[in-house]
Amino acid sequence: MDIPPKQSLLLASYLAYKEDWVSRDELVHLFWTNENEKTARHNLSQLLYYCKQQAWTLGLEVERSRVRWLIETDVRQFQNALGNGIWQKASNYYNGKLLADSRAHYAPNFEDWLEQERESLHNSWREAVLAYCSQLEEAKKYDKASKLLQKVLNQDSLAEDILQAFMRCCLKNNKRKQALRAYERFVKELKQELNMAPLEPTQNLAIQIQSLSKKKTKAKSKPPLLAFPKYQSPFIGRDLELAELSGLIQDKSKLITILGPGGIGKTRLSIQLAYENLKYFADGAVFVSLADIDSPSLIIPQIIEELGLDLEAGQDNKEFLLRQLKDKNMLVILDNLEHLKNAVEIISDLLEPLADIQFIVSSREILDIRAETIYDLRGLSYPKKIDDSLEDYDAIQLFLRSARRAHISFNVNKQNQQGIIKICQILNGSPLALELAATWVRILSPAEIASEIEDNLKLLSSQQKDLPKRHQSMQAVLEHSWALLSQDEQTALKKLAVFKAGFSKEAANTVAQAHLRMLLSLINKSLITRKQSSRFERLTIVRQFCLDKLKQNPEQLSQAEQEHAQYFVKLVEIAKSNLSQNKQAEYLNTIKQDHSNIRAALSYLILSKEENLALEMAESLSHFWWLHGHYQEGRDFAKQSLELSDQKTSLRATVIGKLGSLARLCEDYVEARALYQECLAIQRLLKNKVGIATSLGNLAMLSRIEGDYKSARQLIVECLQIYTKLDNKQQIANTLNNFAAIEKAEGNHKESLELNKQSLKIALEIGNQFIAARCLGNMAIDSLNNKDYQNAQKLAKQSLEMFKELNYKVGIAVTQQIIGDISLQIKDYKKTRKFYLKAIKDFNNIADKRGIAEVLASFAELAYAQSKYKRALKYSSLSNELHRKLGISQVPDSKESLEKIIADSKTRLKPQQWQKAISKIQKLSIKKAYRYALGYPKPTKELLATKI
Repeated sequence: MDIPPKQSLLLASYLAYKEDWVSRDELVHLFWTNENEKTARHNLSQLLYYCKQQAWTLGLEVERSRVRWLIETDVRQFQNALGNGIWQKASNYYNGKLLADSRAHYAPNFEDWLEQERESLHNSWREAVLAYCSQLEEAKKYDKASKLLQKVLNQDSLAEDILQAFMRCCLKNNKRKQALRAYERFVKELKQELNMAPLEPTQNLAIQIQSLSKKKTKAKSKPPLLAFPKYQSPFIGRDLELAELSGLIQDKSKLITILGPGGIGKTRLSIQLAYENLKYFADGAVFVSLADIDSPSLIIPQIIEELGLDLEAGQDNKEFLLRQLKDKNMLVILDNLEHLKNAVEIISDLLEPLADIQFIVSSREILDIRAETIYDLRGLSYPKKIDDSLEDYDAIQLFLRSARRAHISFNVNKQNQQGIIKICQILNGSPLALELAATWVRILSPAEIASEIEDNLKLLSSQQKDLPKRHQSMQAVLEHSWALLSQDEQTALKKLAVFKAGFSKEAANTVAQAHLRMLLSLINKSLITRKQSSRFERLTIVRQFCLDKLKQNPEQLSQAEQEHAQYFVKLVEIAKSNLSQNKQAEYLNTIKQDHSNIRAALSYLILSKEENLALEMAESLSHFWWLHGHYQEGRDFAKQSLELSDQKTSLRATVIGKLGSLARLCEDYVEARALYQECLAIQRLLKNKVGIATSLGNLAMLSRIEGDYKSARQLIVECLQIYTKLDNKQQIANTLNNFAAIEKAEGNHKESLELNKQSLKIALEIGNQFIAARCLGNMAIDSLNNKDYQNAQKLAKQSLEMFKELNYKVGIAVTQQIIGDISLQIKDYKKTRKFYLKAIKDFNNIADKRGIAEVLASFAELAYAQSKYKRALKYSSLSNELHRKLGISQVPDSKESLEKIIADSKTRLKPQQWQKAISKIQKLSIKKAYRYALGYPKPTKELLATKI
């Protein structure tokens, strides 16, 4: 049968819309009305078979007499919102006619059904809009309501109930001309289409509006805006900030301080705030710039001048101002107050006598008085990564608008979007910094601008004549803030620049002698911020500015870097002690929180040739690198630490062994074996029994991976004997667990289960959660092999929960694959695919290529179980090819299963098909193989965003 191009989509849409089982009889009646029954049923079978082969129909269920496809749809969301009376959501979900561009002339019954449903949904949408607009009317949000009603009228121009609501909102919003124009259009169309006149209530409403329009009433004058600056460009974003600050104004907050560093947009926000809240001030608002005055005594004269008042000679300016404003209801904006020391008393004297005056202060430093409400202003919103709504972020919008002034054709494209995001991230969304950076698009790409800014803050400058001097460069902005600090504050802020990211109060006090009161002072001056996690941060450009200051004094820089490194050496050492107390989660959290600073400290130790400290730190961090998948990073640091000398010490041997494990995790088995053997030789020389046993255990696991099970068994037995003599219970548990893995690899599931049980018992006794989680996962596999699926699911779930608590990424990925394997055996294919996808994405995120290869084998078994032989062949071949490229052998059970799938598929496919599929797979890189697996047959946008 030749399937019409869109018929599969129409069928799928119908099933998704119905949200339940649909009989084959119903589908035949809908789509093949004019065909005889035999032909119609054959056509349906063919169409369902075609649909089942498509990646986008995941979850389509086909039975002998009925079909179902349960997926989330916008129609369901729309109907749920309607059912719950959430009118705003319901009105937003409706995007026009159901399947608007779809036609099915060959299926008149389907066309009839579609038309009925379209009308039903449209009417429901109209009702939702009316209900929502009624709420908006009550809230006096007439403008928003009228825009939404206009949207309905654009689609249904003869909806008279919608027209009435629209006219009513326009009337209340003082937009009578707009209401009358809509009424006149309606009257004309109604006459042409139906030869009818409007209903009486509609006519009466129009008459009421017309009569109001004819009245010659004196228009109420708008409250004045005095001395407000004029801007050539529109205000961008800040919706949340405006809403929160407007709430403070409407709550009658007497004094609001908008606090933030220079260039963050305090002035522009305060002006926009005044525009949006002017209706609450009968006598208007005045903008008072204090940037150019140098004494607090000039504040009141400046206010008087901006109000346009004439002060007579000999009058006291404060008494005069109080008298003039006594009965006024005004908003007073005092802009750039921070540089005026001792201004607090003057501002305080104005607050109490002027009952109906509200003040907004924009400043880099708080006033610190009781009447003050502090509003911390941050940068504009910016994305963390590329997404479809890039231009919805305020920082991106501002950068693009500024860039287009410098280069009129500048726009976002695939080549520059990452660079634009990087600029926004470096500048933390600072509006002034973004505008200054954007001027460089005439000669530099966004990526080049980002790189230049990281190297040199002076790039952020402009020669534009109409910019105030203090805003012509970020250097000038920051110098202004710097000049307002005490010498102790300057010294502390410089030393804090050695921290690569955030820092704790203990770290600040130890490294920069910045005690709590000092930190509070710097917060109050907008130079650092405190996060909810009790850590402190600062803008990237503030850190860069302070680092430049610190570099001007090499001795002070060296001392700060040394104190920083020493602090984090101790921190890592303390964190490592938690491992011996089986507090692995605490260890991981401590390292993760300060990972950037720890990297910097280790780099400093290596550069300074502090051999022992560097090795100690590398050894302490190895567990973190392993658990969090930082294999290559750890490998690089360990190598650099070991290159500082060639002494045969126990510490150095330990780090060599850790480096071997990192090489193994990076699939570099040749280097891993060489390092393990070097470590073993040193440990034997030093007669270090624990070190010898550890090396033997590492070599055993490497032999298992490479498929040399005989050597693996000999090595692990020798390792276990040493630990047993030493009565090292933790290592006994770990070795039993590894021994079980060797037995499992050889297919000895009974022996594997017994060894895992022994290991689990010891792990629980000593409280080692990591080994216990591994045992539970292995026992889940053993239960699966014994067909005890219920117990297998229970054990795998327990293992996954433990690994998630530890945030052990490899363990999480492996256990998710195990859950997929269990689901496959009980034929829950939807759940199987879900967990395989999770597993392969997690393996990809830590660049674990072996893990990817093994999940591909699992995908092959899933496809084979669903009788999708061509797909199964491709996944099997992919897995085999990746194992070959990586130089690793497969587990016997898996290898046997894949060989069977490949052999069986060969009998079910034409020779030409089979050969074509195989040759295509052999040409795929690991990266393409991964993407192919995730998005079969075509990768989705979300999955393509992942990395390998």
